[in-house]
Formats: sequence, structure tokens, C-alpha cells
Amino acid sequence: MPTPPASPVARVGAVDFARGALMLAIVAGHALTNLAPEHHGFALGINYFLSGTVGFVTVSGLLVGWFTIVKRDRYDRIAARYRLQAGRLLLIAHPLLALILFLPHAPVDTSFLRFATRTLFVTDTLAVLFFVLVPLAIRIPARARLAIGIAFFLINSIANLVHPVGRATALLHDLFDGVDPNHRHVLFSDYGFLPITGMFLIGSWIGDRLASAQLAGRERAFLLRLVGIAAGLFVLSAAMIGVWAAVHHGIHHDVARLLYPDYENTLYPAYLAGTLLLLAIASRLDLSHPVPRAITLIGKTSLFVYVAQYVLVQLLPYLFGWQGALEPFGWLALTLVASVALVPLAAQWNLRVKHAWTTRPRTGG
Repeated sequence: MPTPPASPVARVGAVDFARGALMLAIVAGHALTNLAPEHHGFALGINYFLSGTVGFVTVSGLLVGWFTIVKRDRYDRIAARYRLQAGRLLLIAHPLLALILFLPHAPVDTSFLRFATRTLFVTDTLAVLFFVLVPLAIRIPARARLAIGIAFFLINSIANLVHPVGRATALLHDLFDGVDPNHRHVLFSDYGFLPITGMFLIGSWIGDRLASAQLAGRERAFLLRLVGIAAGLFVLSAAMIGVWAAVHHGIHHDVARLLYPDYENTLYPAYLAGTLLLLAIASRLDLSHPVPRAITLIGKTSLFVYVAQYVLVQLLPYLFGWQGALEPFGWLALTLVASVALVPLAAQWNLRVKHAWTTRPRTGG
């Protein structure tokens, strides 16, 4: 007699593992700011492989889509917990992140208040999505969420070509499209609502499909399908980057910007493909072993880890005089030490803070 499928709740650990692995990629990417200027090319190349934003936001949306199926009968309570998490991200995480990053990254002659009010972190964008979008997710069919997510990406690509006139229009452009470091308008930096919401909604569709497959005992077939989708996404990304490489020198800059290889444009399918492969691999791992268990713990507490890692890989190196001074080996050593140090910090947070809310869903706080 075949073994009955395990409970869907038991399988969410693979999602936490994937989110933890993506968080470690973010740690390594943030540590790159400490490399000496002569290693700029190395940093740029490594950063293309370590960008974890797409995966992290996608998996965050995946959990919401998963909840709409598996915990549909108590989704109102889950949405309330997400609103609480949103409040903590805006009222606690934002000031902490601004304080941690003020010295290493604030422009010259900028006050802390100006830096804090003109810099928006990915946690701020997620907080808005937690507050506004999570309660609506259960009322929007999964395919509609997927279509809206794709549409937001297309709109964002077009918005990249817009040159705003006036301060109010510029602020709206910064908020929705994101800040171009070479053409800052009002904000110093942020994560645009259009691309981040698109990633979140696409992730919610994946979560819906994953939960449905688990409940039907077809998870293995679904994961194999994800591998096939990932292969197609890699091909799509490679094709778009190839077109950009072939034509960007001979056409207008604004047109070339449509295909520019970054995580919001032609690289997005590749990063999404990597996330799907990571989920498929994570589902086959034995998460009881020490290293996978530690990575899963980081995934469970990923929003806390996101704040804590900035202290380890950016504030402390700045205070020690390492910012812009490390060799690649020093960057690797810093990344490894910070990653190991995050595990006991995450364990204490999980034990003393997160477990204080026994009914809290896995928002990653």
C-alpha cells in the first residue's frame, strides 16, 4: 500500500529553507560593499549571482498564496497577523535600519532625519503589501493574481522610460518605479511598488498551486513541473539579454533600457527560475541535519535576520574601517562569519520573541 502524503503543514519547512538560503545570498551580496575599489568588476559579477531580492519577495508571496488554500477557514486571523507584522516593520524595523545604515551609506551633509525619511527599504515595501494586499489575496483568484503580477512588470518597464517633471510626479515615480541611482529625484533609494508587488503576486500564484498539489498528493509532479518552468524562464531571460547585448549600442538609450539586464527586467525570469529550482531542491532535502536546520531557522526568522545582518556586514565593517578595503578573501571570510553568527541570533529571536505569539503564521519575522 502506498504511503499517504504527509500533511501540507509539515512540508512548509522546505519553503523556510529556501527563504533562509535566499537570505544568506542577500547577506553575501550586502557584504560586497566592503570590497576595495579595484575589485569592482568582481563585486559586480558576484552580485549578479547573489541577488536574493526576487527570490525573497517571491517566497514571501508564495506563503500568502499557500495560506489562502491551506488555512482558508482562518485566513482573517492570518491577515490580522500580517497587519501586525506590517506595523512592526514600519515602526520598528525602518528606524533601526536607518540608524544602522546612516553612517555607512548616507550622502555627505545629509541629516539622519532626511536619510531616514528619504530611504525606503524592502521591508517597508513588504509592510505595505502585508497591510493592503494580504487581506485581498483570498478574494482574488490565483490566475488573476498571476496576470496582475505580470502586468505590473510590463507597466514598470514602460515607467522606466518616463522622465518625471515636478516634485510630486517625481516622488510618485520613485515610489512606484524605484530609484535609479544615476538619476535620483526625491528619494535616496527604495524598492519600487510595481516590481515588488509583481514578484509578490506571482509568488502567491506559485503558493496557491503548491498547496493545491500538496492536498491532492501531487507535490512531486508539481515540483517537476516547476523545474520545466524554470528551464523555460532561463531560456527567456537569456534570449532577452542576448537581444539587449546585440542592439543596445546602436539604439536610443531609453529603448535599450527596456531590456537592460537587472532584476526588474530581463534578469527577472532567470532569478525567478533560480527560486523555483531552489524550492524543488529544498523539497528533497533532509531538513533535520544541522546545516539545513540552521538555514531553515534563518528562513523562519528572515525579517529579523534581514535587520541583524546589516549590523554584521555593513555597520561593523564601517566602524572597523573595512568598508571599501577588503580583498575577495576578506569578503568571503566576513560573509561566512556573519552567516554563522546569525544562527544563534535567529534561534534566540525564534525562542524568546517569535514563540510569544503561538498562533502567528510564518511571516518570517
